[in-house]
Amino acid sequence: MATPPAFPWVYPYTEERRVAGSEFLLKPLLRPTVIVRLEGERLASHNVVALVDSGADHILVAPWIAQDMGVTPDPNRSIMSRIGGATRPVQFADVRVILAPPDIEIDAGGFDRDRSYEWEAQVGFFTTWESPPWSIVLGQIGFFDRFTVTMNRQSQALAITAVEDFDDRYQQTPQTADLPPTRRPRFMTP
Repeated sequence: MATPPAFPWVYPYTEERRVAGSEFLLKPLLRPTVIVRLEGERLASHNVVALVDSGADHILVAPWIAQDMGVTPDPNRSIMSRIGGATRPVQFADVRVILAPPDIEIDAGGFDRDRSYEWEAQVGFFTTWESPPWSIVLGQIGFFDRFTVTMNRQSQALAITAVEDFDDRYQQTPQTADLPPTRRPRFMTP
């Protein structure tokens, strides 16, 4: 992989289609999204608009993308994940995640790999999920631990910078002395 262009990469928010009965909402439903592609051992998925979700623990993907890629998630690496109002079974596989720069079109045939950012991640594939609003959700493990992510509703934009950017931007070290016993100190390795 070639070195991608310098960050920041700034992506516009995507307007989510309104569900029936939400006509009373005065403002559109705007979501922080990026375009990604997943690669397994044999095949790559198509370009997919992915929801950037700070509340999700993992990268989570609809089952048909695993089928399209020819990836078989490992039933021995399985968890129950709560998303979309229900707890759902998720099985993991190791795949390559490719983040497109913000100027790529969703219907572009491929990625210019020299302009993309790639990494390996454990990705959770739902075993069943009939109609998720997003086919890929990018969460804390596998996405937020790779970048500094800034989301701003007022600007209707999401910015991605290098993971070190947070510490460079905010010189104050977070306090860790009063952590409850269930929280680990910030710099402790897993």
